[in-house]
Amino acid sequence: MTGYIICHQCKKKIPTDIPPKISGKALVRGSYETSIKSFREEGVEWDAYSSWKETVECPHCHKETSLWVEEGNVERDCMAKDIMENYPEYSSSYLLCDKWDYDNGIFRFYDTEEDKRYTVTLSDVAAALPKFERLVLEGRLKFYELELGDVGSYDAFVTDAIVQIAIFGEVIYS
Repeated sequence: MTGYIICHQCKKKIPTDIPPKISGKALVRGSYETSIKSFREEGVEWDAYSSWKETVECPHCHKETSLWVEEGNVERDCMAKDIMENYPEYSSSYLLCDKWDYDNGIFRFYDTEEDKRYTVTLSDVAAALPKFERLVLEGRLKFYELELGDVGSYDAFVTDAIVQIAIFGEVIYS
């Protein structure tokens, strides 16, 4: 075994040498074993707006586990930028985005319940994505017609939950 990831369902180790299933909106050329990781290792550039994800079937529980969160920061950084382009319009009444700097990826939020201000960066949002996905996969967060990894399916409720995880480490307002 060359390495492993942890299954989101049963929490057991999955060897990384199991070929992934690739799905999404990108035109992926190559064999079944071709992955985002091998593209990166070979120096191939890909369009961040052509998003895709990789999944692998866990040999223990036989459920699919997403690999895109485990694959470094390129995908997460692009997703964070796409998510935050919807602010301040996607602000909730309890967590208002009252100042933003798209060029530098900095957003200020005002918590109307606690009368506090928080600064969120694109890096904070990117770091919150793995926990967000885990909470969704565990069934602790549920959203209508959500497709993990497809930012186009993320509505105001989804993006608000991600921002709350970036600020508080959990979703406290619903």
